[in-house]
Formats: sequence, C-alpha cells, structure tokens
Amino acid sequence: MFQKEVAQRAASKEGSKVYGVLSVLMQAYYDIEYLFDVGNECFDPPPKVQSGVIRLKRKAATVNYKSERAFWVLVKKL
Repeated sequence: MFQKEVAQRAASKEGSKVYGVLSVLMQAYYDIEYLFDVGNECFDPPPKVQSGVIRLKRKAATVNYKSERAFWVLVKKL
C-alpha cells in the first residue's frame, strides 16, 4: 500500500501522463498491477491523503543490462 499518487505512478503505462522514472525503474524488475483505492476514512485518525494498493510480481527474467548502475543513471538523467 502506497500513497495513491505513488501507486498510480508505479503502475502507469508508457505514454501515460504520470509515467516517469519511478515507473521505468520499478517495471524493469516487477510486473505491477493497480488493485484498488483505500479511502482515508479507513484509518484512525484519517490521513490527509488517500492510499492505493498495488501488486508487485517479480519478473522471472530482467533485461540484460551492461551495468545496472549505468541503467539507473541513464533513466534518472533522461
């Protein structure tokens, strides 16, 4: 469970308005599925933000990078 905006960003698809660094880096290692929202009324005291639940399923095979560090640096710079 994450803050709703973070969960949506992690699960967003290429071409989406919220697709970005977090999306690319997480999706390189995991298949991500946005499951459902959790309203702030579910907590006591209620937070000022809503939450979202995502499912992370580790990919069996990842892309063969020359260097994992170089991949991270490239994604962050772009």
